[in-house]
Amino acid sequence: MIRKILFMICFGVHVVYAFEPPVSLFALLKTVYASSLYSMYAPQVGYLYCSLFAVQAPIYTQPDMSCQIDNRRALEMRYHAKNFTQRTLFLEQKYRLGYVDGYCLVQDGAHLFNATMIREGFAVYRPLPAVKGDNVLRNELKTLELIAEKNKKGLWGDYAQEMQCLRQIAKTRPAGIEHGY
Repeated sequence: MIRKILFMICFGVHVVYAFEPPVSLFALLKTVYASSLYSMYAPQVGYLYCSLFAVQAPIYTQPDMSCQIDNRRALEMRYHAKNFTQRTLFLEQKYRLGYVDGYCLVQDGAHLFNATMIREGFAVYRPLPAVKGDNVLRNELKTLELIAEKNKKGLWGDYAQEMQCLRQIAKTRPAGIEHGY
């Protein structure tokens, strides 16, 4: 029996095996709509639209949210985060894609982009309903967020207060893919 390759995260010399999503395939990155919202094309299934699993990128806040980010600051944060994504991921390149209910893990070799967004300070960890075997990934993403905050990486440097608000929003938002990602 051939065993599918697990998605993994590399931290220096340590390799942490995450979980295997229900759909795991190779896909071409077609469009970057926002820093964590993409369309991918896989010949086996066609186009897939997905938001990065367990990643909350900068958003515009709405009056009913638990804290507020100024619209001008949110626009700047979204610009920097999307610019980071476009410098790191490349259109028409093939990536390994893990797909779970509209959320995806995007991996190029040992490079898991979900972790990179958080590690480099352009997003925060977003709790989602549990998926079998994802505890290791969740714990690593939380740790990466704390390290990025401590080291003032990415948006944590000039937008620390807004990133703390984003963290608070990520903990309280419903799990569905919604407008504003």
